[in-house]
Amino acid sequence: MLNSVSFLNGIAHTPGQKVSTFPKQSVGLDRDVFQKTSNIAFKGLPSLEPPVKTTIIAKRTGEQLDAVIKFCDDEGKDKLKLVANKLLMGEVTFINMPKHPYYGLFENKDYVSKGCIFVTLIDSNFRKKYAQVGTRLMQEIVRRSLKEGHEGRVILQSTNGSSPFYHKLGFKPYLDPEGRCTKAIIDKINNPKKYSFLDNAIVEMYLPEENAAKLLAK
Repeated sequence: MLNSVSFLNGIAHTPGQKVSTFPKQSVGLDRDVFQKTSNIAFKGLPSLEPPVKTTIIAKRTGEQLDAVIKFCDDEGKDKLKLVANKLLMGEVTFINMPKHPYYGLFENKDYVSKGCIFVTLIDSNFRKKYAQVGTRLMQEIVRRSLKEGHEGRVILQSTNGSSPFYHKLGFKPYLDPEGRCTKAIIDKINNPKKYSFLDNAIVEMYLPEENAAKLLAK
């Protein structure tokens, strides 16, 4: 239960339990540890829900393909899996973060403390052949945030130059007072092959509540 769990550097633990401390960046990278402890603390989501119908696009022909998004418990991790033509096109791993006064893993503490969905990993297969897989998965993440009463709040740590993708969906980098990160993201969108610090950076990004509806309308 939440009243019997405390947090140290973003890691949930029960009273009397010995917990190792990590540098903040290491905690952010060790997502398996965070996923496991968060599932224990928050007891996860229901194990089975009806599949959600959606569509993706075949890039070569422009044809719309019927697809479904399934919610499942995959070895203790909450995942949404998008399936089309009996193939796994992509999946997203996430954690439901209930309203809580403090999460040490994140810089944007006011946002997270209201409750949100934390996307720990998103992967899209067959990227050269199919479009909108990642977008459809993130739209379903927003719907889950709304369902959980989080008003569409979603937070993540973009890696490997993925910030432009999230920016197009309406996410914003946190702690960017001079707009340096935002300018770099826009430059990367216009010049995908150009190297920038984003290629090797971990950028904490969040979806403003007012952008949730815009993402669902894409």
